Amino acid sequence: MRRLAVFRGGFDLAAARDVAGLELPVLLSLVNKSFVWRGADGRYARHPLVWRDARERAQADEAAFEETRSRHARFYLRMLAERPDAYHHPGDSPMLHEIHRDLENVREAWRWAVERGAHDVLQPAIGALTAYAWSRKRSGLIEDLFGAALATAPNGSVLHGLLTAGLGCAQTWTGRGDHGVQRLRDGVRAIEGRVQAADRAWTNVGLGLALARRGERAEALVAFERAAQSYEELGLVVPELAMRNNVVEHRAEGAIEALEGLQALERRVRREGAPAHYVLSFVLAGIAILRQLLGDHAAAVRAVRARGAYEHVLGGSFLSWGSRNLLAKAYLTAGRLRRAEAIACGTLRRRAFAEARERFPDEVSYATAVIGRVALVRRDLDAAEAWSRRALERHREAHGPQAGFTFAGETLVRVALAEGDPDGAASWLEAAQQGPEPRWYEGHLATTARRVVALTIEADVRVAQGAVGAARATLRDALEVAMSADLVAPGLATLVSAAHCFGSAGDEERRDSLLRYVRDHPRAPYDARCAAARPLAGGNHAVFDGVDDGVEGVMNTISDVAIELARTL
Repeated sequence: MRRLAVFRGGFDLAAARDVAGLELPVLLSLVNKSFVWRGADGRYARHPLVWRDARERAQADEAAFEETRSRHARFYLRMLAERPDAYHHPGDSPMLHEIHRDLENVREAWRWAVERGAHDVLQPAIGALTAYAWSRKRSGLIEDLFGAALATAPNGSVLHGLLTAGLGCAQTWTGRGDHGVQRLRDGVRAIEGRVQAADRAWTNVGLGLALARRGERAEALVAFERAAQSYEELGLVVPELAMRNNVVEHRAEGAIEALEGLQALERRVRREGAPAHYVLSFVLAGIAILRQLLGDHAAAVRAVRARGAYEHVLGGSFLSWGSRNLLAKAYLTAGRLRRAEAIACGTLRRRAFAEARERFPDEVSYATAVIGRVALVRRDLDAAEAWSRRALERHREAHGPQAGFTFAGETLVRVALAEGDPDGAASWLEAAQQGPEPRWYEGHLATTARRVVALTIEADVRVAQGAVGAARATLRDALEVAMSADLVAPGLATLVSAAHCFGSAGDEERRDSLLRYVRDHPRAPYDARCAAARPLAGGNHAVFDGVDDGVEGVMNTISDVAIELARTL
């Protein structure tokens, strides 16, 4: 029993053999005597009082206990080192489940190695532990373990560089400060030319994601390409294709080019078969988002639903919960409000999702905001405000008291404007632009679309405040951004605001013609069509029977309106 005292949270037969030198007959005799019990999964555990007594007895022989602790630490850190591919494999792969199962033992092993300066066993374990924390959104774990190790790591060493990069990844997930960009740059620079391809790969993935979150697209593209090259060198096709997905999304200038690139990648991924289903789920999500941005709402819903066939490969990672929000948003923009609301409510209330709600607060915040937006479209302003406030509160619990995000903030701005409160709308405008965004991993075109939304609601607030000239300039900027990236749906939504801007200047005919164009356009998001219908039809239920003039037709209209706005400045 004394040799088993080093284990935390249970152990399996392989660990008992390697660490304590005990074979199965001995363990079974301990089970028969009720000193330990054996679970259905074959793992062994002890009652806390039995463990405490055994540990006190073990600590009486310091030399023997230290030797057992050393074997324990090296066994579990070697387990991590033998799973370097964990960072490069699907969300909750079996490798990551193994780490989760023995997390308390891993913590104990890591602390022992830090205390003893056993850097040789720490360094190979960093990649797999970072992967686990990434999948489970456990940034605090990395900050705790890596922070302690960094204090003992020699400056300029590979260990120091890898730990710094890992801490940068944790900062990316939380959205604090510069999103970990500087730490990741320092880490990547410190290990350059000194590590194997596996460590080059995961550190460049982390750097690319951090740069993408900061909006530094060109540098992010370089990092993703380096990661793809490292995976190719390792012969890991699936993670290489995942990086090619990121490369396509960050290289494309507009939504049409990006969609064509992802469709070509989809064909390549499908040829790889089942092992690449993880990447296929990413590609289909990207296609769904691009379809939404291009205003092909029915196709967006189909793409998200097609992704559901591969949802199992994401396991319980935050990506699987993001899929629920993606589907809810697709239904919302397509006008299927009851489906959108049902999915979001399920995320918030289903008992089976209770653990996930604790692990993934960003997805909870976004689902809450979806319900608020559904209420806004239905013109239930009180419910829209209540749900959107709750979304911001949840977001701030995770990211600090000043945090905000565009989707919830936009709803609150529009509620205040509908209630005739321009000052209140202006105060919520800051929340809409503050960040960090909960769905930060959607790609640069989704980020660009959020910029169009932020400029549009800023212009709406300016109109309400009587600053029509400033609103025109802001709307022109929003439309130019939409044109530059083929953002059809956000551009059509912005035309509603442009129409009100014309109306404020006394041009009622131009206002009504633009509102009718958006109201009847099948590519406009449902909430924008309702907003356009309201002043024309006096209600929320206009008949949408317009003809689709295609992406080119929408871009031409947006260009004409942008020119008109510029002419009147």
